[in-house]
Order: sequence, then C-alpha cells, then structure tokens
Amino acid sequence: MATDTKTESATSITSTPMTTVTMVTLPPTIISVLQKDPIIGSWFCYNYLPSGKIEKVWTFSENNTWTMINTNVKSQHKKYVKGVWKKESATIYQITVTGGSVDTFEYDITKDQFSDTYFRDTYTRITESK
Repeated sequence: MATDTKTESATSITSTPMTTVTMVTLPPTIISVLQKDPIIGSWFCYNYLPSGKIEKVWTFSENNTWTMINTNVKSQHKKYVKGVWKKESATIYQITVTGGSVDTFEYDITKDQFSDTYFRDTYTRITESK
C-alpha cells in the first residue's frame, strides 16, 4: 500500500522544537485512481479505401470518454465519433459509441499499441498519457 507522510511541528515542555511524523496509508481504491491507464492519450492509424487514404485518430480521456476523428486525407472531410470506454482486463477495453454500438480493443503492452478486434486496425500512440 502507498503511504503519505504528514509532518507537524510542536514545542516540548522545555521549549525545544520537536517534529512529529504521522504515516498515512492510502486504501487500494485511491491508489488505483492515482495510476493512469495506459490507453489514455491519442492514437492513430491509416486505412486505404476506394475514396482515398483515411486517417483515424482516437483520443481516450481520464473521464472514460473518447473521440475518434476519421479524416479523408485527400478531401480533408472529417467525421467525429464519440463515446465511452471501460477497461475489461489488463489488455481488453470495451468502447461504446454514443447512441449504441459496442466494440472491443486489445492493448499490446510490449508494443504500446492497440488494435480494434473487429476491423483489425492497429493504432500507434501519438501523445503520452497525461
């Protein structure tokens, strides 16, 4: 368990300054909140469709929301999709699009990449988790 120290000053009966140290132990629920999830940050990949090259950028936030910007590189037309995410296990994430559909992503800890289990797109990190 993590601990935090609190230092207080006091004066003894002989007017000599003393320092008192109190150890505070944080419960596991607070510790887990303090640790950032590795999925937090921005990620990208490219797809190739008949209409041209498509860039997808996902941004996962600490408040369990996400935004995906799907950009046609040639026309610069952008589509925005939003939703929420939750961690199912150390490497599996479930995302839900606002209004309905659910998808699953798998995070590769050793490569620091994630992939969509349906389309099989692999995303690379472009920003560090904050």
